[in-house]
Amino acid sequence: MNATEQRQIKSALDRIVERTPDLGPTPDDLLLRQPEPRSNWRPLIAVAAATVALLGVGTLAANRHAPADNAVAPATQPEQTESSQAVPDVAATETALLAPAALPDGYVLYTGSSRVDANPIEGNVDHIFGPPNARPDQIVEVGAGTNVEGIPCGSAAAPITISSEPQFCTDRPVAAKQLRWNIGDVAIVIWGGSSVADETLLELAAAVSINPAATPDTQPPSDDTNQRAAGGDWLDDSQLIINPLPDPTWIRLGHQDPETLTSDSYLIGSATEWDAPLFLVDVYTNTNGTDIWSVMDKRHNSVEIDLRGTTAYLDDNDDHNPFLVWQEQPGIIIRIQNSGGTADAIVAFAESLTPLNAEGRAAFLATAQTPPPAPPTPSEGVGTTIPAPED
Repeated sequence: MNATEQRQIKSALDRIVERTPDLGPTPDDLLLRQPEPRSNWRPLIAVAAATVALLGVGTLAANRHAPADNAVAPATQPEQTESSQAVPDVAATETALLAPAALPDGYVLYTGSSRVDANPIEGNVDHIFGPPNARPDQIVEVGAGTNVEGIPCGSAAAPITISSEPQFCTDRPVAAKQLRWNIGDVAIVIWGGSSVADETLLELAAAVSINPAATPDTQPPSDDTNQRAAGGDWLDDSQLIINPLPDPTWIRLGHQDPETLTSDSYLIGSATEWDAPLFLVDVYTNTNGTDIWSVMDKRHNSVEIDLRGTTAYLDDNDDHNPFLVWQEQPGIIIRIQNSGGTADAIVAFAESLTPLNAEGRAAFLATAQTPPPAPPTPSEGVGTTIPAPED
């Protein structure tokens, strides 16, 4: 790091300390240092685990893991087959769901698929910023609360610590970089794409303050996936103040309507193989144009691909767990997770989707079958009797 960069960072840190004196050390005490290398441990992504909690089938999906190098791989990813059925002609205003015209070979729709609130998107808690025609690597998101989601810097690869607070660290496979610090009891996390300069993120941190008249909900952490939608511990616009933005070209992005977005969700998996890859599909309706950034949920490492005549965002940075998000038509955003699968498989699956009206949606959901049972855990298996030693 050259002298100019150091001066820029020190100037931004000056502003952070001025607005948040409880940070502790002064800018003159803050030293940039590169800690010793740590193991490249990939934390489990809570979003994936919460999303697949589809009325009883969530446990099935949450227990899928990428195979280790010396482990037996799960069942082969299914091939996508062409549909022998005529694709219905559904007008955009009649679209109630998108579903495969033909399921992958050996796959079925699992029971429990219906409208759910397992992963809602609430307005005014996603503080997302970027240029009007942003790419994923240009997006910045700010979260604040008493139990804000975020990966501890100590578990990330090659963290860069600026004193004890704040901290920069990589946050793969979700975001390219993460900045964390505290204002009193409130944790602040900034997730930024790889194209956003560190100095810009520090300028943004200097613009963050907490409305002293408003305090976050201090309820203890909960496993309830609806906690955030119900208010949870995330600060909203009346509590979290961000002003001014460091880049004059930035605008507010993401879902800003007070109504919570919920998805029509369904899960497709093997009819016989418990550990085969899964397809979790979320269909969000009544959306606005920039809601897609909230649906993507900090996946700043996504790349743009051509899909179904439009631009989609594919995140294949998490091994055997690709995500795909796109706007199918005005008002409808689709997100797919292929747990245990591949980028090629999720793209082929997305291309196979066809719009259904309300009658078609009901007929599709009526085909659901019970998922195959999970194998017994070792504690549930037959025990081994060890013979007593002979005299």
